[in-house]
Amino acid sequence: MDYKSTPQSGKSYIHMWDVASTVVFVGGFLVDKSSLPLGLEVLPKGTFLKVDLTERKASVVKTAILYEAITALSTAVKIKKGSLLIATDVVGTGANKSVVGVITTTDPLFDSFPIVANALGVIALGGVVQSYTAAGVAINPDGLNFCNVDIDAQPSCSVIYEARGVVPEALPQATTDAITGALKFVQFLKK
Repeated sequence: MDYKSTPQSGKSYIHMWDVASTVVFVGGFLVDKSSLPLGLEVLPKGTFLKVDLTERKASVVKTAILYEAITALSTAVKIKKGSLLIATDVVGTGANKSVVGVITTTDPLFDSFPIVANALGVIALGGVVQSYTAAGVAINPDGLNFCNVDIDAQPSCSVIYEARGVVPEALPQATTDAITGALKFVQFLKK
């Protein structure tokens, strides 16, 4: 028997989690656009979300991977592109936090923003900073964005709070120990 095989081109599907294991909050949530970058057209599937069950709103919990290590003397943070950070966001790690200043996006490899020396302490190359409150408390997500959401006049989303087999490397944002610990019903696969 002869048959012809045609290889698939492009990325039609990226495995992020075991779809059959997902449990979604009942009802939808209005996406808070006030903390999203101007011009963002789509909120990616798998984005970390903090939900308000009373107001039925969802806010993005942001993370950023460091493109360059931060020392106690660093006055700028270089992060990988695609972080969704905007000026006035507060990011941190551990007991340290800093307000994101004006973000410079001119370099094709990374984005950067100024900080006060030692504001974030020392963080290794590839380390991750995440959303913090102004009081210095880490903001942890309640779930994951179920699918890509068009950012239109009133974007709404569904939020997954339980899933098995989540592949951290496939998510649009980097994870931290605080995030994986906060998502108690989400099983992240380890490398």
